[in-house]
Amino acid sequence: MNKQNKEYTKSNSRLLFGLIITGFLIVCCSTTDPKYNSIPEGTGTEDDPYQIATFEHLVWIDTIDTTTGLYFIQIQDIDASETAETASEEDNLIGQFKGFYDGQDHLIDNYSGQEGLFGSINSAIVENLGLTNINVIGSYIGGFADTNNNNSIIRNCYTTGFVSGTHQQTGGLVSSNSASIIDGYSLCVVEGVEEVGGLAGKNRTNGNLFYSRFFGSVIGEDKIGGIVGLSDENSVIDGCYLAGSVNGIENVGGLVGYMSTYSALLNCYSNGTVSGDIHCGGLVGRTRPGSAISNCYNRSVVSGSVSTGGLVGWHDSALLRYCYNIGSVSGSGLSGGLIAMNTSAEVIASFWNTQTTGQPYSAGGTGKTTNEMKTLSIYLDADWDFEGESENGTDEYWIMDDNNSGYPYLWFVPLVEK
Repeated sequence: MNKQNKEYTKSNSRLLFGLIITGFLIVCCSTTDPKYNSIPEGTGTEDDPYQIATFEHLVWIDTIDTTTGLYFIQIQDIDASETAETASEEDNLIGQFKGFYDGQDHLIDNYSGQEGLFGSINSAIVENLGLTNINVIGSYIGGFADTNNNNSIIRNCYTTGFVSGTHQQTGGLVSSNSASIIDGYSLCVVEGVEEVGGLAGKNRTNGNLFYSRFFGSVIGEDKIGGIVGLSDENSVIDGCYLAGSVNGIENVGGLVGYMSTYSALLNCYSNGTVSGDIHCGGLVGRTRPGSAISNCYNRSVVSGSVSTGGLVGWHDSALLRYCYNIGSVSGSGLSGGLIAMNTSAEVIASFWNTQTTGQPYSAGGTGKTTNEMKTLSIYLDADWDFEGESENGTDEYWIMDDNNSGYPYLWFVPLVEK
């Protein structure tokens, strides 16, 4: 063999060896370490869901033509700190989501963006997932998702970190909700301008929030609430509570800033701090005709200027029944132990503590001493539905024992005492 042929053969051998090694590495990396493979294992069926294990897998979800009817499970915690490099772009990590995502109690950490991690959760179920140390700054945003709609369910999900909105509808979980949020919570600092809520900026028509809570702080200007900023008509908030702080200017409430016509607030309580200027309440800043508040109580410290109430700042042609307040109320203008302003609104079987609130007046309700407020017969005689009695109903909403400082509480809503 001449010299030229020997060199040619040697060169081919080196090339072949290099290709073999490269192929071996590709196969090994793609099959043994999921971080090198952008396509997750699984086929997307209920029995064989896609297994989301890396940040690249999350990115891959958004490249699918449609997620309708597809199943995903998250199999480990995921670091999304790479999003900090593209946080200036107006885009979600996962846009419109229409499938089933089970986080299996894992978390996604360090997400940053101008929109929520999910864009629209639409005819979908997302559950058992936490987003921690988020940093979301934009317009019409939620820390978890921008919108939740079309019979979707967000269940057992939470956020921690910072959410800042430059316009309307800013929420620790979602910007707007017209579906269901169940057993969710947020520990975020949530800042915005109008319609700002610890969980949802706006709870739209047919929107439901069940057994959810807020532990962070909400700051804004108008329609500011610990659970939602604005509760739209035919929306429901049930079994929720505040254990954080709410600060705004107008229509500020520990749970809801502004309740629209025919919205409902049921079986809830507030136990934090609430401060505002105009129409500020421990539960709601302002109600509108046809809205209803039932079986709720306030322990929050409430301070304001114009129309500051232990439960409602301005109670406008709405219904309030079976509620009480023991939180202190202070205002430089008109203030009330339960309600500051009342425009043709009903107040039924509701009480405030004249000693702990510092308020001898309320535009509705009945003032009681501390000893009276801790006396069961006061409530039974007013037809409150307590555990262990049947004359006032069999739903048994209320219980009274040594918990909650001896005051009545809702047995099915967890207590957070000061």
